[in-house]
Amino acid sequence: MKKKILIVDDAKLWASHIWGKLEELGIDYQWVLNGAYAVKRVARNIKYDAIIMDMKMPVMNGREATRKLRKMGYTKPIIGHTSLYHLEEDNELAENSGVDTYLPKSIDLDPLVEVLRRFKLLDNQ
Repeated sequence: MKKKILIVDDAKLWASHIWGKLEELGIDYQWVLNGAYAVKRVARNIKYDAIIMDMKMPVMNGREATRKLRKMGYTKPIIGHTSLYHLEEDNELAENSGVDTYLPKSIDLDPLVEVLRRFKLLDNQ
């Protein structure tokens, strides 16, 4: 059964970079523009095997969205990410909000594969 990942990112360029890699790996995805949309999707009981969450977005940032999702009982992996020039404190803030791991933008294929394997999200890989 194909896995499905929600990409949460306000920048289509970055989101398309991620979904291109997911397509290459045979993983289905959906994309939303901010954390508020992610929370609404999960609240409507749309099932995702994981979420790749931008930490810095307008409307509702990734930290706030992750905290809300965790309070709602979402237990699947949340993979935080933000710009190439992130600070070490970004990782700490993301971890404190409830993300399971963190990848800097631009997400390269090898680190993404490693994270997806860790969470058993890749079939036959």
